[in-house]
Amino acid sequence: MATIVSVAPPTRRWLITVATGVTCASVVGLFLGGNWLVVLSAFVAAMAIDQAQLLLAPAAPALLPPGRAASSPA
Repeated sequence: MATIVSVAPPTRRWLITVATGVTCASVVGLFLGGNWLVVLSAFVAAMAIDQAQLLLAPAAPALLPPGRAASSPA
C-alpha cells in the first residue's frame, strides 16, 4: 500500500483535470441538451471541483499512527 500511495500517477495532473471537465461538459451537452453557455459552465465547474478536492484532501495520510485507517473513528 505504501508503494501505491508514494508513486506518482503516470498521467499529468492537469490532464486529469481537463479530462474531468470534458467528461462533465459532454454529459451536460449530449445527455441533458445544454446550450454552449451551460456546457462551458459545467466544464469550468468540474475543473474547479477537481482542484478543490485536491486542496481539501488530507495531505499526509502517512501521519496516522500505525494500524489506524483513515476511516476508523478516533
